[in-house]
Amino acid sequence: MLSRPARRIRYDESVQRRYLIPVTVGLFALSGASSLVFETAWTRLYLDLFGHGIHSTSSVLAAFMAGLGIGALAERRLPCTRPFRCYAALEFLIAVWVYLSPTLVHGADRLAAGGMLRPGFLWLLSFAMLLFPTSMMGATLPLLARALIQREKQIGRIFGLLYGINSLGAVVGVLGAGTWGLLHLGLHGTLLVGCGLSLVASVGAIFLDRGARDVFQPEGEESEGGGRRIHPFLYLTAALAGMTAMAWEVLWIRAFVFVLESSILSLSLVLGVLLLALGLGSSLFPRLCRHRSSHLQALVWVQTILGVAGLGGLWILSHLNLVLPFLSSLLSGASPLDSSGGRFLLAASVVFVPGVLMGATMPAISGGIEGIRKIDASLGRLYASMTFGNIAGALIGGFVLIPRFGLSHSMLVLTGLNLLTGLLVLLLLLDSPLRRRASSAALLLGLLGAIPFLGGGLDLHRLFADRKSHARLVAVSEGLRGTVTLFEVPPLPILASNADRASLFSVGAGYRMISVDGVDVAGSSPDLRTTQKMQADVPLLLHGSARDVLQIGYGSGETAHEVSLYDPASFDLVEINPQVIEEAHAFFGEWQTDQYRPIFADAKNYLRRSRKKYDAILNDSTYPGLEGSSQLYSVDHFRAGREHL
Repeated sequence: MLSRPARRIRYDESVQRRYLIPVTVGLFALSGASSLVFETAWTRLYLDLFGHGIHSTSSVLAAFMAGLGIGALAERRLPCTRPFRCYAALEFLIAVWVYLSPTLVHGADRLAAGGMLRPGFLWLLSFAMLLFPTSMMGATLPLLARALIQREKQIGRIFGLLYGINSLGAVVGVLGAGTWGLLHLGLHGTLLVGCGLSLVASVGAIFLDRGARDVFQPEGEESEGGGRRIHPFLYLTAALAGMTAMAWEVLWIRAFVFVLESSILSLSLVLGVLLLALGLGSSLFPRLCRHRSSHLQALVWVQTILGVAGLGGLWILSHLNLVLPFLSSLLSGASPLDSSGGRFLLAASVVFVPGVLMGATMPAISGGIEGIRKIDASLGRLYASMTFGNIAGALIGGFVLIPRFGLSHSMLVLTGLNLLTGLLVLLLLLDSPLRRRASSAALLLGLLGAIPFLGGGLDLHRLFADRKSHARLVAVSEGLRGTVTLFEVPPLPILASNADRASLFSVGAGYRMISVDGVDVAGSSPDLRTTQKMQADVPLLLHGSARDVLQIGYGSGETAHEVSLYDPASFDLVEINPQVIEEAHAFFGEWQTDQYRPIFADAKNYLRRSRKKYDAILNDSTYPGLEGSSQLYSVDHFRAGREHL
């Protein structure tokens, strides 16, 4: 039984509701916005350091999530008896470090360019530079929870409110930085805006501390509840929930690339909708489930419905031929893919319901905390468990599930993991027979609800094929760097779009086409073959006697084969996606020469790091608007290429 409540904070709940909670929530919304502004800008900054590739995004994401987890664990050790003042200091230090981060990154870049840092050490140094500010970010949530939670019944409500409002602020931060800040303010301007938000939160917390400086008793006062040891499985539950949530996000982003034909748009839409849903779910759950004693029972329902809702999203992606006309009718006949609102509506139809349930998961898990003694430490450990689960989910989703199982089967695996999480909560954390029976009913209904989806043909290969209705999908290869699809266009006249005009084009013999993430990169049609041959013939004929040649991008291999006919002394080819070469060899025919050396890396990054000189550099003629491709049209890239000639 809980001991008699003791007064840890000397103000009544009406003062807390009218004053402390609203102001603190507003400040924490600024923290959420600034954090995602920083993450977005850092991702762009690290493109210059590592080039476009897995190292750029993984460095920022891994450091960001690891820092949040470490900070949440370490918060209890901060020498702080006045939480608002400590929060103000953390926000100030974050702003200072972020302001200096471009200088630090450029310094590391110069060391690497000069050969003083190996790639592995460069990654570790960059990871450490991000770990410091993100650790301070991770400490803020349990710190504010310590300041506001007075009674055990407030744990879920206040924690859910803080977690939710921080996520809603993050929506503003990521959309503002990604769609407006970087475009109009540039990298440094965007970072300065984020620093400004952190400084406003810091100053606001100082004033809040002054207004509340007489209400806190010294640390160590007796608090409500005995603070019994949390069941160890509660931490495992948080980790599993965090892992599946992040893995779902990775899979959604990859799938929407084929719908939107843009990696950047897919990332921003999925992340924006998901953060909005997380914020709403976290904020609303404590209000809908008011009794903390039923939170763990509700967790079984949340995870079960989440798994079924994920299958529902998979069904939507597998049946866009039915879904898009329905959404078009809601938009007065306009195509959902032609407007920002329509694309957002489509993303929300897949992501929103699972996202709300993901947001409800953490407040539900907090129902396993008994007593408020060391509440910040308990919440910090749970938050850290979920955060480290996020890291595992990001790695498993991108490095294991997609390459091993593909998108469709990976989503089925995640649904199974959600149901398994609910089952383990039922077996290990619920001690009431009545609640166990009710939760068993939830799992049974979840399994029954999944059956219609399984029978409906959940195959994302249909998504790949439907994006090119005039062609036949013959092969799909899903991997780390993207999904490579191979198509055959029949020898018939086809209706195709050229800019704003739709015209009939007669294709006498048909042709083959290779695409990466839904975008055509090469093919065997006459116009595509001409382009690929010219990429080799024009520069090599102009030079006259090129001995050392570098080609950027493989495509179908037509350009590389053409280069081999000139018999250069050395022929290096940089391709970011190894599967492009593998599938092109199988589909368009393999060629080989002793001088040919494939290099799997980002081309811009390779040029900035390599010291080799070339007689000719053949730049890939791809679409500038695609993620990563724009780097092949930048001034820095062409300057680096000129320095290697």
